[in-house]
Amino acid sequence: MKRVAIIFISSLGALIFIGFLIYRFALPQIITNVIMANDKDVEESILIPKKLKSKITKAKMLVQKEIKALPIIMDSLDLNFQDLIKMVERLDAKEAVKAFNEIDNKRPETADQVFIILTKNINIEGYDISKFRFVFRKKFNKNKLDEFIKRIKDENLLSSMTVEIARQTAKQILLDNRQKIEIELKNLQD
Repeated sequence: MKRVAIIFISSLGALIFIGFLIYRFALPQIITNVIMANDKDVEESILIPKKLKSKITKAKMLVQKEIKALPIIMDSLDLNFQDLIKMVERLDAKEAVKAFNEIDNKRPETADQVFIILTKNINIEGYDISKFRFVFRKKFNKNKLDEFIKRIKDENLLSSMTVEIARQTAKQILLDNRQKIEIELKNLQD
């Protein structure tokens, strides 16, 4: 009986560990693959619940729009692709959570107020975040910020682990689009 209990507990521990590894390391790649898949594949997939298909389509459109705009922003900030990847890698999930909480509590109204909170809470080693103020002002939208805060809270997405998964997913999306981004950036610089 004792041996059965030990085998059961060991098996359960192994399953939990495997689940953690899948969540931590495979999930960003899975999310990236779904976002980067063509629309027909998403619609025909039996693995994706119907209620998620419209959300995936919206996410895909947003990602494609941002990827298209990214080289212009990078050029204006004199950033190369490696800098972008380093910044994503160096973003600390706990700092991002702290910044989100302060934004949620203070409910800033302007781009500058939000940017001050971000620069106070987030430090990306080797980079001066203040140089992004101009781009942040241009892209800031109070309504989108409010929607973002509501969605994060409604779906309970605010944990260091969830932010870490989002960071890894963003990095993977950038890496998957590296060639497109670098070609467009080179065209802008020529």
